[in-house]
Amino acid sequence: MNALLKKRLGLGGRHLLLSAGALAFALPFFWLLSSSFKEHEELSSPRWLPALPARVESSPYLVPPPPLERPENLPAAIWKEVAPLLLQQVEAGLLALKHPGLQATQTPALLRALALETTRTLLVRAGPSTTLKRADEIVAGLFQDQPLKQAEITLIWGERSTRLLALPAGTFAAAPDLEFPPAPAQPADLMRATWNAGAQVMGGYRWEEQLQQHFSTPQEWEIFVLGMGDLLWEGTLAPRGPHRAQRSPEEMLAYLCPQLNLELLDYAWNKVYPQVLLGELVAEMADGRQQILGRADTTDQQGALVWGPLLNAQERPGRQLCYHFDQDQVLRLTLLLPDSLDPTQIRRLVLPVRGDRSYHDLYLELDTGHDRYGSRAPFVLENSRWMDALWTFGEPTLREQRTVYYSAALSSLDRIGPSRARSLTLELRQTSYASVLLRRFTKNYTGALLAMPFLHYLRNTLILVVLNILAQLLSCSLIAYGFARLRWPGRDWVFGLMLATMMLPPQVSMIPQFLVWRGLGQYDTFQPLWLPSLFGSGFFIFLMRQFMLTLPKDLEEAARIDGCGHLATYWHVVLPLLRPPMAAVGIFQFMATWNDFLGPLIYLSSEDLAPLSLGLFRFQGSHYVSAVGEVGLLMAASLLMTLPVILLFFFAQRYFIEGITFTGMRN
Repeated sequence: MNALLKKRLGLGGRHLLLSAGALAFALPFFWLLSSSFKEHEELSSPRWLPALPARVESSPYLVPPPPLERPENLPAAIWKEVAPLLLQQVEAGLLALKHPGLQATQTPALLRALALETTRTLLVRAGPSTTLKRADEIVAGLFQDQPLKQAEITLIWGERSTRLLALPAGTFAAAPDLEFPPAPAQPADLMRATWNAGAQVMGGYRWEEQLQQHFSTPQEWEIFVLGMGDLLWEGTLAPRGPHRAQRSPEEMLAYLCPQLNLELLDYAWNKVYPQVLLGELVAEMADGRQQILGRADTTDQQGALVWGPLLNAQERPGRQLCYHFDQDQVLRLTLLLPDSLDPTQIRRLVLPVRGDRSYHDLYLELDTGHDRYGSRAPFVLENSRWMDALWTFGEPTLREQRTVYYSAALSSLDRIGPSRARSLTLELRQTSYASVLLRRFTKNYTGALLAMPFLHYLRNTLILVVLNILAQLLSCSLIAYGFARLRWPGRDWVFGLMLATMMLPPQVSMIPQFLVWRGLGQYDTFQPLWLPSLFGSGFFIFLMRQFMLTLPKDLEEAARIDGCGHLATYWHVVLPLLRPPMAAVGIFQFMATWNDFLGPLIYLSSEDLAPLSLGLFRFQGSHYVSAVGEVGLLMAASLLMTLPVILLFFFAQRYFIEGITFTGMRN
């Protein structure tokens, strides 16, 4: 009984250990999956799962911020005392800024949420300076009561700086009688601040530039600055009294509250109080002119879709659009058009929109007095940044869609009927929460397909994958048949030489191969990426040869009796029996070609020939990721590239395991 229990416990322990290992290896994939669903603002949070979108029926709406977190190196007792005072002073400071939106909507809940978000931003921007004084503040505090005088500095630095100025430029290290200053005992930033204060008294940056000319390397200058700062600290600042680096509660308030400004308030306002902002609707004419069709103050306000105050978001003014869905699923707002407008000359309409992350649909209907036109696709209020809603007469090109993906959304205007009355109507349609969830969690994937030519990259990758797999299967199986079934002089020696090529690092032959292909005129073509597969791979040849050695020779002898030669025997008898190793070779080659990055990077320069691996690399350095920070698009595109490899292994793992297991086994 004890033996059976020990056996079961051991088996359970092994299963638990294997499960834990599998989970540990799967964590990066789960992180990639969750990051592909996250918004830009969520990527900096430590949450594994993305947040669910809000169910929005009225806008603007309040998003309560999380509670404040205690800064590091600040005791909990002091934070408990400082936090209420800080929030109270921030609330008073926000009211003093006279923000138009806050003045129009001054509710206690909104003011409290704005104070929380603004305080959090202040604490993040201040960083360690929230609780610890900066080095220049410490030095300035010691000099406050007793200002530093030039005579004091000359007494400490005079001989050393005078001897240094007497040397030729760039000869500091070669001067045997001028030693480096001693290593500072205080922190480097404090010594650097002390040096800056002394240099300012001695003559400013011009005096400092004269000294710096005598140093040949930045490292020598840095050592000199820290050492001289330490001499000044020990000679003048240390005798003035002890210094305190920790801020008191009063000093924390005095340091943080003056940093309040409209920029911080705008950031907090747009984060905790999402709203729809609209700019001026502009008509771009065929001759290049622009004509304003309607402003926010020239509208016919009806029902539950009305204008709010004029606000400023991200340094761009816009009129707030307030709505409330009650019984109606569609809300309309009509804009008055100028009489001087010639509808036949309009090329496209442009409306700057800042969404409220509600994922509702905004449509446009234009009645020119002759015909009525309606937008084919909606402008989705999914982002909290400014975007241009572009409505064009005619089909937008794919290049236009990719060019304006981040800053605009394109849609065509189609004729929907005869004219009723000359007008322009904005129509807001409510979206069901199921559609909101679908749009929210497919947003990065659709964005990646629009922001980069993903399908074009996929086509190039599939071409390379198919060509490499077919070339490897044909060449490796034929070469392996020659090594396994044919007898010829030097066969085993050549086979050993072929195996020795597996020990040659690919980096050794990388440059010679590139020079050969470039000399043949095949640079920036697919040929260098698949033609080498026609010469086989040492590992694949070894794999198939070992499997062929397990096949009985009776089949070949029967085929030879029937009149088959070597090639006919290979094609009709041996090749059909190689399905397990060919499946393994196909999977290996698929993964190698699909994930190959270095080869396309070396041989391809055209965007039209780039596969997925190279396309993702270029997309990573594009404006969307490097400048704008849309990492979610990159994660979504990376997941789309990873999924085929995972699915292929799950569906073909039986053939893969058979090809590896049966290799080398004789019947």
